[in-house]
Amino acid sequence: MQNGESTDEIKSVLEEANNEAKKYLTKEVLSENPIIAVWREAYRKFKTKKSVRSSIEALLKRVNSGNPVSSINKLVDIYNSVSLKYGLPCGAEDLDSFGLYLWKF
Repeated sequence: MQNGESTDEIKSVLEEANNEAKKYLTKEVLSENPIIAVWREAYRKFKTKKSVRSSIEALLKRVNSGNPVSSINKLVDIYNSVSLKYGLPCGAEDLDSFGLYLWKF
């Protein structure tokens, strides 16, 4: 995929995903929402640092505070849209930034 500025279509999908994400925010206290509680429990089992939170928690926190997730670029907007729509932490990496080192294994 050639990354760059998002198209209007991708921006529209992101905006829609911000609105859809509100369905996961059923409790007043952010940490009491089931989608956040389940990911916090998963991260505890990963034995990460106590302060480490999943990306979906950060995204939902923005939606909950009335500060919707805005457009960054095509790739980020697509995976943020998927995260918001399905309540899953998603991400991607630019394989070119790893160079040949990654392919030696």
